[in-house]
Amino acid sequence: YYIGGAVEASSLSAHQLAAMDPDLDGDSDGVDISYLMRVVGNKYRFLANFSARSAPLSFRVSVLDAASEAPLPNQTAVSFEAGLVLNSMATTQVAVGSGQDTADGVVFQASHLESGVYESSIYSIVLTEPNPVGVVLIVTTFDALGTTSPERQFAFYCTRLLAPCLDLYGDSPEAFRPFQYVNVSQYTMPPTP
Repeated sequence: YYIGGAVEASSLSAHQLAAMDPDLDGDSDGVDISYLMRVVGNKYRFLANFSARSAPLSFRVSVLDAASEAPLPNQTAVSFEAGLVLNSMATTQVAVGSGQDTADGVVFQASHLESGVYESSIYSIVLTEPNPVGVVLIVTTFDALGTTSPERQFAFYCTRLLAPCLDLYGDSPEAFRPFQYVNVSQYTMPPTP
């Protein structure tokens, strides 16, 4: 009703408005309707929490399914693409998860820590980055057979690692649209045993 204009935003609570924006881009539109339908169809997850630290550089998210429960670990994967311009996997050491260079930085595959919680932690950044560094969050889901498809991937907000972003922005740096920003400086921490 809200998107169709039958209900005014002023008549809705902050919680109701937030619930109508599952892609967390600050508005309620057709993308949110599609997102909600895909959550119900177990193709997307709700992003319940996101946090980032700068030293050690780490990203942590919590995701939930349509029943507001943590999905099984084999049904969800999370990765973070950080727009590192001076550091690559040759100069970065990952403590939790794994990483791979991309055209726009480094993508870190998060490890499943506990019920619906995923984290990637980097314990060495050799060169100080121009700040802030943009971060794109990518959530991928898997069906009961363990397979996925492009329709099961969602980027907060865009990366050329996903076809819809390439279609929209082309194979250019314009396709890297960060969800959050974090300051990154040079540091080295001993790996945890």
